[in-house]
Amino acid sequence: MLCGHALAVMKEMNIDPYDYCSHYYTTQLLLETYDATVYLVGKQQHWELPDFFKDIIVLSPFERVKAGRPKKRRLIAAWETKKKNKGSKCGQRGHNRKTCRTRPPRS
Repeated sequence: MLCGHALAVMKEMNIDPYDYCSHYYTTQLLLETYDATVYLVGKQQHWELPDFFKDIIVLSPFERVKAGRPKKRRLIAAWETKKKNKGSKCGQRGHNRKTCRTRPPRS
């Protein structure tokens, strides 16, 4: 599937977006997917499993879920820069009004 920006560009250039999409996203293939009968799985007690599957025990993960809001996982791109505060008294960047070391002009 294409993003909205790509679709907008294709519309401006009079290009058919279906030429750039996978054929799996067409209406015809979607209807063919659900054309066949889907049978119920049944109860787990009646499943026929090989012996090596029956011996496998799946345990929960070892990590404990930490309390609080999770940390950001977003990676900052190379072109992004952090904003630096600007002192309102002196107008220089890198600090705020509270930590400004320049003396205010005397009146």
